[in-house]
Amino acid sequence: MDAEYMHFPIHLGVTEAGEGEDGRIKSAVGIGALLADGIGDTVRVSLSEDPEAEIPVARELVNYFVNPKSERYSDSIILSYDETDEAIFYYATEKNWENFQLHAAAECGRLLWQYNCKKLELLNPSFSVPQLAQLSRDILQAAQITRYKTEFVSCPGCGRTMFDLQETVRQIKEAFAAQIVNRTSGDFPKIAVMGCIVNGPGEMADADYGYVGAGRDRVSLYKGKECVLKNIPQEEAVQQLLQLIQENKS
Repeated sequence: MDAEYMHFPIHLGVTEAGEGEDGRIKSAVGIGALLADGIGDTVRVSLSEDPEAEIPVARELVNYFVNPKSERYSDSIILSYDETDEAIFYYATEKNWENFQLHAAAECGRLLWQYNCKKLELLNPSFSVPQLAQLSRDILQAAQITRYKTEFVSCPGCGRTMFDLQETVRQIKEAFAAQIVNRTSGDFPKIAVMGCIVNGPGEMADADYGYVGAGRDRVSLYKGKECVLKNIPQEEAVQQLLQLIQENKS
């Protein structure tokens, strides 16, 4: 682009990251991997939450990578990469849990892809071993290295969303309360909750199941890319989604 004098800003974002910690970690993995290499002029973190919740996450990621690498690593250090064990070891002294999540996801996600690693160990004296182990698993799942729990993706919503997106995501998550158990990744479906029929089917194309707004208080359900139930009442949709997944469980 430079050679062709095409000087356009590059915008970064993870479109259907979801909400809560998973949405923030997934955004940090995707956006941070590019910011770490100096790529990106504008950023939007898209969460299925109130819009004002997005700004602090985006600002923290941008501010973190604005600092020179030498300054960032005065407080956080990648201890080592074990080629034999295919593992990344990351140490940090950040005391704010939310910031530590973002920094670790941004730094380690990039390295997991770069070195094709399968394992991640986080070290921080401010947090407990179970906390760090959980975050390690969440980063590995966000980077699509493994899947240890049901994955939820959802859009931030817009004027075309004609149902309560946040409440629906909460209901579906509660219905699929994931437990950390030793199972294969196939036991944990990827479920997409999308606000509208315009962008929803395309953005959820790699999900196993989709809950897509079809109109005011109407929902269509997808299995993969196939729409299997059209325009059903919203009040029935969560239960119908549960039944659909149960019927197709191997």
